[in-house]
Amino acid sequence: MRRWREAVGPNFKFCPKVPRSISHERELYNTDALTLTFTRAMQELGDNLGTCFLQLPPHFGPELLPRLERFLLDWPTEVPLAVELRHPRWFSDQALADSVFATLEALNKTLVITDVAGRRDVLPQRLTTPTALLRFNGHGLIPSDYTRADAWAERLAAWYEQGLHTAYVFIHQKDVQHAPLWAQHFLARMRELTGIVVASPRLIPQQVQGSLF
Repeated sequence: MRRWREAVGPNFKFCPKVPRSISHERELYNTDALTLTFTRAMQELGDNLGTCFLQLPPHFGPELLPRLERFLLDWPTEVPLAVELRHPRWFSDQALADSVFATLEALNKTLVITDVAGRRDVLPQRLTTPTALLRFNGHGLIPSDYTRADAWAERLAAWYEQGLHTAYVFIHQKDVQHAPLWAQHFLARMRELTGIVVASPRLIPQQVQGSLF
């Protein structure tokens, strides 16, 4: 972690994903030692730590809510955490969804918002902390990718006006070379709406992929 921190500038933020051994293999059960090891390592990132990211398995449903609550209660408060709920039943019952969102808010845990084309049933429009974490899944830069980009720029701009502090936006495309192009469009729209300036990504040709290890 110290090598990672030394390899980037002071404004770079890492958003490390909680290991599969915790989230998928043990499904948050009996993970105290693994979680302690992970969170202690993440604290070595210092100011370069953005937020950690817990992605629950697709089959991890509301019946396991007590296990999730226990895990979140035991998570160190000094390590920011965002939680992605993927099972549709988390969102199909509005009363349950509101209860879970209120729990995340009370525990100061960020709700991950995942935008997948054609899956509007798992797209919560809700913030539980002053931090937003959006995972955008594109489809090869088809027109709707740009329509959704504009819609998210407008939504984030409105949230910034209402008190949002930070937004992390992760871009997924089938062809990784499409992600910078989408980001350029999205960041230009954000600049128009908010005045926030973020340097646009660009492709850096490399014969051998770099490594942080």
